[in-house]
This record gives sequence, C-alpha cells and structure tokens, in this order.
Amino acid sequence: MKRLGQLYLNADTNFNQQKTQTTNTMAKRGRPKGGTSFVNINLEQLNDLFGRRQSIPVSRVWLEKLDITVEEAQTAVIKSDSAATESSDKIEINLTA
Repeated sequence: MKRLGQLYLNADTNFNQQKTQTTNTMAKRGRPKGGTSFVNINLEQLNDLFGRRQSIPVSRVWLEKLDITVEEAQTAVIKSDSAATESSDKIEINLTA
C-alpha cells in the first residue's frame, strides 16, 4: 500500500478513482460559487461618492480593451509635522476581572 497525501493506494486501485477523490477534496478551495471580483456601478454614483478629482482603481486590461492608454502621474509627497502633539488630559482606565 502506497501513501499519497491522504489517499492510500493499493496496487489494484484505479487511477481515475484516485483522481476523482483528489478533485473532490480540492473543490472547496478558491472563490465561492457565485462569487465575483467586480461589480457594476454607474458614473453618477461614483461622482456622488467621490467627486470628479478622486482616483478610482480600474483594470488596466479593461482600459486596453477600450483602446485607452494611461500614463503614470507623479506621486504627490506630503510632509508631516515632526513635532508630536501633547494632550493635557490624562485618561485613567481600571480593569477588573
């Protein structure tokens, strides 16, 4: 008897039976049935939520299918204030079991 993962094979085990058992255990992986990666939303709803200047990630492949090319824009760099803000109010928390 030969061990293959969780399957134990005898010399007379049919290869197709072995493949079916492996396929059944792997069927539970991946995206659930009916699950999708993309949803449809109209442009008016996007504008209401984000405005005209908001960057929205879209598929590069989808743009290529529409014969649209996009040039990468330079990334805006914003410097934060290095001085830490101090709070005069102290919060005391008592934990009891």
